[in-house]
Formats: sequence, structure tokens, C-alpha cells
Amino acid sequence: MAIFQLEMEKYLSIGASLGGSPPIDPPPPADGFFSLPMNNACVTCPYEGYMYPSGNCHEGTDFNGPGTPVGAPIYNVAPGIIKGWGLSSAYGYWVAIEHSYTLQGNPNVTTLISFYAHMVELPTDAVQSAGVGGSIDRGVYIGRMGNTGNSHGAHLHFALLTSMEINGQEPWPRYIYSVNPEEYLPTNGLGQCVILPGCGGCY
Repeated sequence: MAIFQLEMEKYLSIGASLGGSPPIDPPPPADGFFSLPMNNACVTCPYEGYMYPSGNCHEGTDFNGPGTPVGAPIYNVAPGIIKGWGLSSAYGYWVAIEHSYTLQGNPNVTTLISFYAHMVELPTDAVQSAGVGGSIDRGVYIGRMGNTGNSHGAHLHFALLTSMEINGQEPWPRYIYSVNPEEYLPTNGLGQCVILPGCGGCY
């Protein structure tokens, strides 16, 4: 059975629905260059929260919370260029967006790639109509939180990367190219969550 069919069966089995209109809620406010990827979210598994069987640490931050039901909207965290999207056996439905900016007092350009995984379905029309290489603004509704791919409960796996390889629809957000998202994202609007068992550290 194709990955798409497996994911749809997995998602519909928990009573979720597909499609729907863009969310009414405004996107999270920006604090500096970045904003949070979800409203009313909290961290359930931090960066480097555990080790993969490969020996690499968890290269992102997992968001969920009482205020983020399955299908909750996900927003682009900063102005950028769409790098790609697809359906992966590991990350489910995903999208990647590249951001370039300069820091005050530093003329050098910093580039980071935001990576959003385990979404319900392919990214929104706003992403697909802009296309790979197209521009996208901060706060644009890009997808919905789901449980696709190698996931054991609905959440958003969010990573910030300095480099990323994409082979067809398979992304490879390697840990060695990752940075801690919690050092870049604002804390305003971030709720309190209980860290999941097994996310106590990469050891």
C-alpha cells in the first residue's frame, strides 16, 4: 500500500477530517525576526530530547498542547523562500522554508531553514501556488498539525537547519546542521507543557 494511503487511514482512524478553510485566528506575533509556528502551543519534547536509533539526537523541537488540537493551523515563522515539500516515510507530510536575514551590527547574512513535519496533508494552497523558489511571508498559514510519518501522537516537529538535503520527497534534516529552535523563537505565547517520557535528554 502506498505511503499516502497508509497515512490517510492512520489519520482518519482517529476521527479527524481533511481539508477545510484557512483558520480564522491571526498568526502568532513576531518577536524579532521569528514568530512561533502555532498559537497556544507548548514544547512536549525539546531539542536534543532523545537519541534516534541512528545515534543522532532529536534535531528539532516538538510542539503540542491543550490548545493545539489535531488539525490545528501551522504558520510560517519568518519571511522566506519555499525550499520544498513532500510526503516522507519518516516525517510524513512536510514543508521546508529558507530564511535569510542580518543581525544588528553584523553585515553578514545568516541563513536558516525552517522544517515542519508530521502535518495532516500536503501544505496549503498558499505554499503550493507560490511553488519551490517562491516567496512567502511570515505568519502565512502553511499546514495543519497531524500524526503522519514516524510519529506516535499528533504534534508538530519543528527544526531550524543551516543546511538540508532533499532527495525527491525525502528530506534529510541532519542533526549536524541543526540549531536549537528554542534559542531563536519567541517565548511570548508559549504555554507550559509536561515533557513527554523519553525526552529527558540525548544520551
